[in-house]
This record gives sequence, C-alpha cells and structure tokens, in this order.
Amino acid sequence: MTKQKNEEENQKNFFKFLKYIVLISIVVSGGFTFLLNKLGISQTFSKSYFLTFIVIAFIVSFFYINRVKERIAKDSRIAYVYILIMLQIAVIALISSPLFFWKQINVIYGFDFFLLGSFCLILAYIFNKKIDKLEKQGGMVLYKTKLGMKIIDTFSKRFAKILKPIQYVIVVVGYFLMAAVLWLLVEQTYIYFKLFDAFSEVVSGPPVMLLLPYAPDIFGYSTVLPPLYFTTFIIAFLIAVVPHEFSHGIFARLNKIKIKSTGFAFLGPILGAFVEQDEKQMEKAKKFPQLSILAAGTFANLIVGIIFALVMWLFFVSAFAPAGMKFNTYALSQINLDDATSVESVSNGLFLTKIIYNNETYYSSLDLGEISDKNGLAIVYDDSPALRAGIPIGSAITEFDGVKITSYEELAGAIKSHSPGDEVKIVTVKQTGIRDVTPEKVEHIVELDEREGDAFLGIGIIPLDDSAGSLKYVMPFVSKVKDPFIFYESTIGEIGWFVYFVLWWIVFISIAISLFNMLPLGILDGGRFFYLTIWGITGREVWGKRAYKFITWFIIAILLLMMSRWVVGFF
Repeated sequence: MTKQKNEEENQKNFFKFLKYIVLISIVVSGGFTFLLNKLGISQTFSKSYFLTFIVIAFIVSFFYINRVKERIAKDSRIAYVYILIMLQIAVIALISSPLFFWKQINVIYGFDFFLLGSFCLILAYIFNKKIDKLEKQGGMVLYKTKLGMKIIDTFSKRFAKILKPIQYVIVVVGYFLMAAVLWLLVEQTYIYFKLFDAFSEVVSGPPVMLLLPYAPDIFGYSTVLPPLYFTTFIIAFLIAVVPHEFSHGIFARLNKIKIKSTGFAFLGPILGAFVEQDEKQMEKAKKFPQLSILAAGTFANLIVGIIFALVMWLFFVSAFAPAGMKFNTYALSQINLDDATSVESVSNGLFLTKIIYNNETYYSSLDLGEISDKNGLAIVYDDSPALRAGIPIGSAITEFDGVKITSYEELAGAIKSHSPGDEVKIVTVKQTGIRDVTPEKVEHIVELDEREGDAFLGIGIIPLDDSAGSLKYVMPFVSKVKDPFIFYESTIGEIGWFVYFVLWWIVFISIAISLFNMLPLGILDGGRFFYLTIWGITGREVWGKRAYKFITWFIIAILLLMMSRWVVGFF
C-alpha cells in the first residue's frame, strides 16, 4: 500500500509539474515575441515568431522533462519550474540573436541576446546540478552559499574602530534617504497628474515599472532612457547589489550578529542577492544597531553611486566634446487675445497657429483656450527668422554661416558679427531621443531680422521651472558636467556612448536602490527601519506596528493611484 501511495503521489507531482509547462511556454514565447517587436525586429506582434517560439519551448520542455522525469515525480519543488524557465529563455534568446544581424537592426542586441542565452544556459546547468541546495522561500528560490562570509567577518573585525562611529552617519543618511524618497514619491505623483498629457506625449509607458533588462524598450521609455542591455544590467546589478549585501553583513558582524549564509535569490527569471543573518539575534539586538544594519546597504549604494558618478564625469569630459547649442523656445511676447484681429492655422512643418495682433504676426503651438489666462493674456512666439525657416524647437545649432558653434556665447557672437538682412546658412541637428547620438544634419537658409539695431535670429533658452520638481535643484550640478543645452559628440566613436550609458545605468541603479530600499514598505529595509523608529520615539511597539501599516498602505495607494491614471489615459 505504501509503495502504491508513493507511486500515486509521484504521478500527482509529475502531472502538477506538467500543468506549468503550457503556461510557462506561452508566457516566455509571448514575452520574447513582444520584446522583438519593441526592438524593431517585427512591426507588430508576429504570430509566426510566437508559434515558432512555442514549438521551441515545448521541445526544450520535452527534453528536460525526459531527463529529470524521475526526480520531478519524487520532488515537485518550484526550482524545477525556474530551471525550465531559464532553459526556455536560453534557447529562444540564442535562436533569436541572429535576427538582429540578418535584419541589420542594432547588432549590439544580437550579441546581447547571445550573452543572455549563454548566461541562462549556464545558470540552468548549475542549478540542475545543485538542485538539492536550492531552497524555496515564498515564491522565490534561494541558492545559499558561504561565499564572502570570511571576508565579511575579517573586514568587520579589522576596521571595527572606523566602522563603529560610521554607524551614526549611516543612520542619519538612512533617515535622509527615507524622507527624500517619500517626498519624491508625493511630488512626482502630483507632477504626473498635473502634466499627464505632456508626459504621455514623451513616453507611453506606466509611471511604475520593473527595472529589468530591456525594460525601457518594453515599457515605452526608449526616448528618455538609454538602452538597458542584459550585459549592462548584469554589470550594474553586481556593482550595486554586492556592496549592498556585504554592507548588511559587515555591520551585522560588527554588532555580533551571526551570518548564516550568502547567496542568490530568484523570482522566476528575476535575479536577486542576499546575506542571511540570524533573525532571532537581530530581533534581540538594541534598536540603534538594527537601524545601522538596515541602512548600511542603502548607504553603500549611495557611496557607490557617487563614486561612479565621478568616474562617469571623468570619462565624459575626456571622451566627449561640445558640438552644438540647443534651444527650447523661439523669441516670446505677451499679447491680449481679445484684441487679436485674425487667427488661422499654418502649415510650415511646425503645426502652429498664426495670430495677427496690432498689425504684428505671432504664433502659438497650443489651442488658444490653453494659452490664454483669465485676462485673455497669452505668451506667444514672435514672427522670428528661426521660426519662419522651420527650425524646430529642441534643435541644436552646430554651424552658423560656416562658424562651428559649441556654446551659447559663440552663437551670440556669430549673430552679432552679422547685420540685419544678411542671409546665413545654419546647420542643425535634432535628436529624436537620448539614444539618437548621431542625428542627421539639416541645412537652413535664414534671413536675419533686426531688433534694437542688431541682427536677430529669434531663439532662446527657458530654464527649468517648478514643473521639474526637485530636479531643478540637481540640474545646476549636472550642468557643470553635461549641459542639457549643449549637443555633445563622442571623440572616440559610438563606443564612447556605449561606455557612457553603462556608467549612467550603474549610477542610476545604485542611487535608485538606495532610495527605493528606504521606502517604509514591509518587504524592504525601510519598512523595519520606520517601524523601529516609531517604536523608539513612542516607546510602544504597538504604535510602531500601526504607523508601519499605515505608511505601507499609503505608499501602495499612491502607486495604485498613479497606475490608475495611466490606465484611464488609454480611454
């Protein structure tokens, strides 16, 4: 009877695993088909690619199941499901990589798909060999090791005198990061609702997205974010996560808390890392040591972000040179629309509305109802040479009548050297997004106007206003390295942009982790950090738990509110 029961249980486990295969195959195949569409391989969601990938996924599943059939029957652990996911991703990525070379579409993606496939294949092989060492925790699979534990222990002992006072800095920085991320969350939600239409014109994606390889392409942020190749993601991930987790471990050992293991965590294809400390010892520790351990990871990420920001700055100033001056407005005037004598649409490639006021011509890019205030006053464009020539806002002027332009001062000097009525040749470029690093040059023949006795082109720069939020306080520092109103060219070719974007992602991911991880949410370090803080202030644990629950639901409500606005925007 026992043998029969075991056989029945084994069959049950096996068929339970088989049920996952269809779902996994559909999701992986559909995901790759969607990704290839977003990366330009197909113009629409290709049924032929999808069906091909489904067949490949089933073949991979058949061979894997046939190989480990007996093991699956005896043990239905979710680790087998994750291994199968990685195998399917590996094979489909490897088969897809030649498409980028065949269609001559960004061959870097071709190499990247090959590396993605190879990585998943190696990972699946290792996990299949080490299946007994994999542990399930919730929906995740943990691969526990002792890797780095001696380094953590040695470092915490050798530098104890330095690390102990640094704990105070870490806790203070932790509070600063928590306040900063809460402020940014509320502020950006307000700005998102206020400027939703303008935001939607630039990006089509949701306000909240998972940071995974190719995420900017998948979620519609390709115009404002650099490409996040798998290779870039792995490099940035390791540089951000290793110091984060090691810092937790170092300060845990500094406070005599045992480290049980280190390792990697997997939620499907999503990769993570961890340092497992003794939770009982952690809970018994005093509040300050706990706070320093919890905030140590985010502090490390902040330091890593600052270090790589300096590296990025040094690389940028050595590998890039100014090659043009950007403008973001034409010359402006304020008029009373109630006194306008004529209003008509014009077609000069700029989609403007022509307005006659006091026998002068003006233009607007918006509906009159949008640009007028309660008094009928409106800010409009002057009838300037740049506007008449059809030079679009956002362009960079690289040459002015044969003179190379690399700054606003050079352009102003070049204009001043001419007289009103002079006909000049202006060369411009206009980037379609952050990835358009070699935009096409366009020539314009422009006749300069006169204003106050000098030659007049009619362009200008409007600095960031309140709609930029806290970004306007950061931009002055960024401008010292990379001026947003200057067009830059790499002096070492496209490799310069590739390296710059990799460094950009390292900085971005490091800073993002340091901020995001201090959100007072239960699954994050910031959750317990907030709970301990309220408990310490009030002296009552129950108040800490209540405040922690309240702030968690408050954050979830804000995120859902933003997502609901994005969904409503489709209708």
